Amino acid sequence: MSFLAPLFLLGLLAAAIPVAIHFIRRDNPPTVMFGTLRFIKQTRRRLLMFQKVQQWLLLLLRTLLVVLLVLVFARPLIYQSGVSQLLAGNPESLVIIADRSVTMQFSDRDERLIEAVEDRINRLSEGDEAALITFGQEARLAAPLSQDINALRNQAATMAPPGYHQASLTGALQLADDLLASSLHENRRIVVFSAFPAQTLPNENSQLQLAPGTALELVSLGGEQSENLTLTDVRVPELRPGGEDLPEILARVRSTGTMGLQSGEIELLTEQGASAALPVDLATQSERVVSMDLPASVAELLSSDTPVNRVAGRIELSDDDFNIDNTWYFAAQVNQPMQVLVVNGSPAEQWFDDEAHWFNLAVRGVDTSPFELLSVSEADFSAGDLQSQDVLVLLNAGGLNSAQMTAVRNFVNGGGALWLVPGDRVEASWFNTAFGSMTGVQLQRRTRMPGNDYRLMADINWRHPALQYLDVDWGTQFNEYWQIAPGGGNDVLMRLDSGEPLLIEATRASQAEQPGESFSSAPDGGRVMLFASSLDQGWNNFPLQALYVPFVHEILTYLSNPADVPSYHYVGDSVDLASWFDMSAAERMTLRWSDGEELVVNREASRLALDRPGLLSGPAQLQLAVNLRPGSTDLSSVATDRIYDRYINPETDPVISEDVRVASLQSALESPQRLWWWIALLAFFLLLAESFIANRTYR
Repeated sequence: MSFLAPLFLLGLLAAAIPVAIHFIRRDNPPTVMFGTLRFIKQTRRRLLMFQKVQQWLLLLLRTLLVVLLVLVFARPLIYQSGVSQLLAGNPESLVIIADRSVTMQFSDRDERLIEAVEDRINRLSEGDEAALITFGQEARLAAPLSQDINALRNQAATMAPPGYHQASLTGALQLADDLLASSLHENRRIVVFSAFPAQTLPNENSQLQLAPGTALELVSLGGEQSENLTLTDVRVPELRPGGEDLPEILARVRSTGTMGLQSGEIELLTEQGASAALPVDLATQSERVVSMDLPASVAELLSSDTPVNRVAGRIELSDDDFNIDNTWYFAAQVNQPMQVLVVNGSPAEQWFDDEAHWFNLAVRGVDTSPFELLSVSEADFSAGDLQSQDVLVLLNAGGLNSAQMTAVRNFVNGGGALWLVPGDRVEASWFNTAFGSMTGVQLQRRTRMPGNDYRLMADINWRHPALQYLDVDWGTQFNEYWQIAPGGGNDVLMRLDSGEPLLIEATRASQAEQPGESFSSAPDGGRVMLFASSLDQGWNNFPLQALYVPFVHEILTYLSNPADVPSYHYVGDSVDLASWFDMSAAERMTLRWSDGEELVVNREASRLALDRPGLLSGPAQLQLAVNLRPGSTDLSSVATDRIYDRYINPETDPVISEDVRVASLQSALESPQRLWWWIALLAFFLLLAESFIANRTYR
C-alpha cells in the first residue's frame, strides 16, 4: 500500500489527543463522611464495570475516528507490484552522459558523479534500455544502448578517471541523439552529469538540436566555493646562440575560482636553474601579466660551444584549491642564424654604385638579426660558397658560367632556396636559357618609364605566408622593371598598378611543366622566387621606403623555411614525429615524461596524441611541452537552463521528473479504487456510534 499524500500521515499523531484527554480527566472519587446511608440508593457493582467498558470503548472509537480521518486525507492506494514498477508500462530509452574533463578532478566531484550515475542506473525498470557516454574534449561510447542493465552498471563502475581535456558537450549530445534515433522505445531521455563549466556552452556556430520528443536532464555537480589561480597564457620568445640580451618571458595569471585570490607567487624554473619567486598582486584586478627573466645559467649555456636546440623549463604558481593548473611547461627554441649567400653581379667600391649595398644593409642593419650574410662577387662565386647556406640571392648576376650554373641547380635540387633579382646586366635570352626551366617564367624585355613617369606597387597576395604581415607602400616608385610572362602554375604574389607581375614564386607544378636538363621537380626541392625590378636605387626608390626591410626579412625567412616548432602544445593536440624519425633513421622511439612515465612511438604510427600536461623528452634533443588548454580549468558553473535552451528542441514537452510521473500514475490508479470514500463512510458510522455511546456513558 502507498499514499498519494503521505505527509498527511503526520496527522496520526493526533490520535494521541483522545488518550491524553481521557487520562487527564480521570479523577479519583472523593471520600465523603456521611452520618447515615439510609437515603443513598444502592448500585450494583456490575453496573460500574459496564460503565468502565463504555469509557474504554468510547476512547477506542474516538482514536480510530482520528486515524480514519487522517487516512482519508492521505488517500491510500493498494498496488501489489510496488511503486518501482508503476512505470513499467512506459519503458524508456536512456542515454547517460558522464563528464570526464579536467574540472571533474576538483574536490569530490568525481566521487559524486559516480554515485549519481549508479543511482540513476538503479532506478531503471525492467524493459528499459540504456547507454553510457563519457566526454572530455571528445565523446566516447562507453556502453552501447542495451537492455542489459548489469553490464551497464559494471561499465559505469569501471569508468576511466577524469582526464586533462576541456569539456565539450556538443559532441556527446550529438552521439546520444544518434543512438536514440534507433532506440526501442519512443520515450527517449538524455541525462547529463557534469559541473557544466563555461566551455560546455555551445559556440555560436553550433546548430545542434535534439530530436523532437527527446527529453534532456542536466544534473549539475558544481557550485562549490573555490579559490584558484591559473596560467592562461605564456609568451616564450625565441632564443639565439650567444646568450646576450636574453628576452623576458611573459606570463598571464588569472583568478578563476568563485572567490577571488588577492595575491600569489610565481616562479620560473629551467633545467639549468631557477629564478627568484615573484609576487602576483591581484587585489584590484582578476588577472595580471608578470615578466620574468631567464636564469643567468641559461645565458651561460647559450654562450658555450655546446650546440643547444631548445631550453626547457616550467613556470609554477603558489598552492591553491586546484593545483593541477599551477604549472606551465615550455621548451623555447634556440634558432640558429639563417645562412644567406648574396652573389653581387655589379660590385663597386662606392656604396651608392654597389648592387648589394642596400640589400646587405637591410639584412645586417638590424639588432639581433636572424640572418648570417655572406656576400661574394659573381666572378668569385663557386660551388664551395654554397656549403651550409640556406638561401642564394642572385643580384643582377647575368654572366654565370656553366660550372656556376651547375652549382646553382644542384643547390636548389638539394633543397636550397633561390631568389632571382635580374638587373641591367642580365640578358633575357641568357636568363630564359639558364633559369627558364627552374622558374617556369620567361623574361620578355626591360621597360623604362618615360620622363618622370613610374609604376606603383598596387596588389599584394596577403594570403601568402611571406606577405601576410606586409602592406602596400604607395610611396614606392618603379621607373624600370622586367616584363615577365609567368608560367601557368606560378603564383604571382605582387603586381604593379599596370597589372604586370612584380614578385613571382615558382611552384612545383610549373617546374614540372617545363623540366630543365638537370633540374629536379621533386617535392623536396628548394623554393624559388623572382623579383622583376632591382633591390637598389638604380630602378626604383624601394630601399628608401619603410616596407623594404620587413619585405627582405619576410622573403628570406620564407625561402629558408626554418623549422617552426612551437614552445608548447596543448592537451588534445597531435604532433607528427615523422621528421624526427627521418633524422634518427630509427623504427621506434621511446619518449619520457617529466615524471618518469615512458611512451613508445613507432615510425608507422608517427602521429602522437598529447593527452596530459608535462614535459616530454626524446632522442636528438626532442622536447615537447604540453599544457592544459586555457579556460579548461575554470571552476565556475553556468546555469543549466542556458545549456538546456540551446539544445532542446522546441517541439519537445518539458521534462517531467520520475517522481512526478510516479505520482501521476498513482493518482490514475487510485481514482477507480476510491478507498478514501469507503474510509470516510466508515468514519461517519463510527462518529454515529461514538455519539450514541457518549450520550449513555457516565461522565
